[in-house]
Amino acid sequence: MKIISLLIRNSIRMDFKMLIPFFFTVVLIVFVISSASVSNELFVSESSQPAIIKYGGEVTVYKSHKPATFVMGSDGLAITWYAHLFDPALLEGVAAPDDMTYDLSLWGRSKIYNNLDVELVGRKKSVNSPAWDMNSGETVPDMTVEDWYQAGRPATVLLGDKVPNELRALMSIDSEVQVFVPKIIESGGNLNLKGYSNTVMLPKDADQMDYLDYDHGQWIGFKIVGIARDGTTGAAGIGFILPLPVLQGLTNAGDLINHAGISMPETTDADISAKAAAITAQGQGLYGLKTTDMFISSFKSVRNLEQQAEMLVYAAYLIGSLMVICVLVLMLRSRRASDVQLMTLGISRWILAVVVVFEIFIISLGAVMMGALLPTIISLIRSQSLALDGVKTAQLFLIVPFNLIVALVVSQIMLPNSKQCLEVLTNE
Repeated sequence: MKIISLLIRNSIRMDFKMLIPFFFTVVLIVFVISSASVSNELFVSESSQPAIIKYGGEVTVYKSHKPATFVMGSDGLAITWYAHLFDPALLEGVAAPDDMTYDLSLWGRSKIYNNLDVELVGRKKSVNSPAWDMNSGETVPDMTVEDWYQAGRPATVLLGDKVPNELRALMSIDSEVQVFVPKIIESGGNLNLKGYSNTVMLPKDADQMDYLDYDHGQWIGFKIVGIARDGTTGAAGIGFILPLPVLQGLTNAGDLINHAGISMPETTDADISAKAAAITAQGQGLYGLKTTDMFISSFKSVRNLEQQAEMLVYAAYLIGSLMVICVLVLMLRSRRASDVQLMTLGISRWILAVVVVFEIFIISLGAVMMGALLPTIISLIRSQSLALDGVKTAQLFLIVPFNLIVALVVSQIMLPNSKQCLEVLTNE
């Protein structure tokens, strides 16, 4: 064993320069593959919390004539759904009252910048409603319409991550913003979608969706009491959060809502999926949707990168095997004379093969570990969380045994046998 240890140390010292390109090539390949996997995990972890805050829980509930679909538009994630107005009484028994958040969400306009489309959300929070990611100020508590007017018409502003700085500069605590609030009618209005405030033609599938009346709305001055982050909107994503009874009163909506969120603390992903499926299965035009599923279309670029990374895994096996062959051929040819001397001194051929395989094992394992850990460490610094897919990381380490098999085969071919040793000694 001592002889093998000495041979390994001597071999690594002799072959160090030839192993450097092999080492860094494997590091680079594994780094690219691992980075794609870590990016996916990091994207999900950083997107899920803003989404849950936005939609009031892990499950969002809406009433429609068909299920929602989600696509990426120029301003970010576009939701193609038709959220009908409905009575919260339809949700009795769906979840515990402390887990339910009720929203009335619609599109208005603001005089902030060129009649900018803004989202108006009336929210009734429960004990387990997720809190907004506040930058400054405070969220508006639940209050009656009279209390709201007496408090100076307070509202919390939601700013998207990509809102231009010139718009952000117009938003400050205690400032007042003029916002147009449309009325809600049963039919004959405009679509409740961003940018549809001046549209007169309705899509054919907009069943029961045309309930915003912009002709009989009103301009109201909101006093900004809080500024929060909204990680779910695009470049011009600005919203105003009001107490639910206030927005219902301003729009003549009565007790109706068009969205509810279910926040279930300390639950599993399977429980969330089951709850969403159960709501959809019960009918009544209600649909339950996992909040994180709303981002499935926005995974497109990340998934493309991940698919390419999966192809790189196979390329890594091929490139790694070719490099092992090239490196071993150069190594074994350069020290052929010393191997002959060692075999002449009584070192068996299998010991020399073990030395070669162990040398490749050390280099391959070190390269894979460095390539896999670098993205993980970067993500840990970036998000203070360990974004790592264990299965995909384990696949990367298959490069090591793959290289060992190649090393064993090449060493058996290239190492001199007893007849070749005799020829070398005779010639010398």
